[in-house]
Amino acid sequence: MDTIRHRKKMSDTELERPLLEKNEGLSLNPSTSSRPPTALADESKKLISYSGPFNLSSFLSSIFSCWRRIFEFLLVCFSRGATIFPELSPQQLECLQRIKAKATESFDSNNSQHQELLKQLWIRAFPEMPFANPKSEQWKEMGWQGVDPATDIRGAGCLGLDCLLYLADKHPAIFMRLLNKLDGQRSDWEYPFAVAGLNISFMLLEVIGLQSAGTASSTSGEGLAAAVNRTPAGRGFAMLIAINDCAFQELFVMVFERLDKEWLSQGASYMQFGQVMKAVKAQVERTLSSNCKTMEQVRAKLG
Repeated sequence: MDTIRHRKKMSDTELERPLLEKNEGLSLNPSTSSRPPTALADESKKLISYSGPFNLSSFLSSIFSCWRRIFEFLLVCFSRGATIFPELSPQQLECLQRIKAKATESFDSNNSQHQELLKQLWIRAFPEMPFANPKSEQWKEMGWQGVDPATDIRGAGCLGLDCLLYLADKHPAIFMRLLNKLDGQRSDWEYPFAVAGLNISFMLLEVIGLQSAGTASSTSGEGLAAAVNRTPAGRGFAMLIAINDCAFQELFVMVFERLDKEWLSQGASYMQFGQVMKAVKAQVERTLSSNCKTMEQVRAKLG
């Protein structure tokens, strides 16, 4: 394709995927308190009552006793490292489950729906070239590591592929600009577009806490909510899906643009892909932790 710049051919093993350290989940250590928080919670729910003639001293004593039990309950929770957060809405829980389900869905070359996704991605990247065979050298021009994209996708789940298609469908100009490396002074050895997209989707899962939340089939909506609530970045993301069902996909687009800008600002080449990803990950964590209330605020802070 004439618009795609010449890139040096690389072997399938040359791309060193960024080693993203997994965020360890919050573990609640057993408390030395003799009163479990569930018992304290039950006690705190008792109604304040006083039988017999009204006595102001007894009435105030019952109020103080009730608040003391509540305070003890909260003290036990905080001593164990737990934090109380607002419950997520059904809409937010459903969104988290959809994201996790796509992330854990394995790509199957024999699945006609999965093959159709690849075909649609080809059509958007190479509109003047017919899609004749799932395996082609042309895939390398899109930034896959070999002639068969399924090899890359199998290790990342279908979420990355879905995000690439979202970018192509909803933001076609950005898609073509990033694919063809149209901005700035480019390196002789550029980062691979498609594989970079898979890395971004994986990195976002780690930042918001879903990567370590187990599989979609074994994790309830409440379990996913607890996973995202463990970090400020995860809680920031939860605020975004409350106002936008496609917050993850939109964040993917913004982060991809941020990656390209960071690549240019560092004057990076192929072997610096990992360090560029680390810089971008740190900026995404800071941005999501800053309690952005709209996607526009996220875009402004990512730059």
